[in-house]
Amino acid sequence: IRALTADLSHPGFAPFLLTGPADRRAAAILALSGEVLSRGRSVLALFPEIGMSRSVEEAYAARLGEGIVLLHGRMTERAREEARRRIESRAPLVVAGPRSAVFMPLRELGLIALDEEADESYRQLESPAYDARTAAWMRAEASGARLVLAAEAPRVETYERARRGGWLIEIPGPPPPPAEVVDDRGFRGLLAPAVVERIAAAVGF
Repeated sequence: IRALTADLSHPGFAPFLLTGPADRRAAAILALSGEVLSRGRSVLALFPEIGMSRSVEEAYAARLGEGIVLLHGRMTERAREEARRRIESRAPLVVAGPRSAVFMPLRELGLIALDEEADESYRQLESPAYDARTAAWMRAEASGARLVLAAEAPRVETYERARRGGWLIEIPGPPPPPAEVVDDRGFRGLLAPAVVERIAAAVGF
């Protein structure tokens, strides 16, 4: 978090690639969003699928104590117009949505957070063809905003670019559970006796 929030008092473009478990990435992005909002700037949160809308909205409401403006293709025209009015009438606020939300006219944009960076849903192939990841980079650069690309397994080119550029932040995950390799050579059953013993102990047989 300290790396992400450093020098927020000095507006300027800065990219970050955030890797690690989904819950820890989300916590970092939400904390950074709160810092950006407290400084009077807006947040644009991009996610790959419309189905994630509810969980994203609930996460921001729980962390920041307020709702967000959601934008996606399944909204009615009336709901979309109301969302546009909210965006144009106030700042700072959080706007969230899939790839098309990158074009929304937020005022005082301070952060663009793009989760699941490797998801190809960010690329639109039909006309007008564009890649929301590239658009997010260009918009953050033009707005003097922070750009956070996040994924547990980012694209190889993004990872290498971030590693070489010094803007890679790797959040460690929990340690893996202990594992033991069992030698079952010569045993013809489905499970080796040692495995059966451990299962029986675990379930109380």
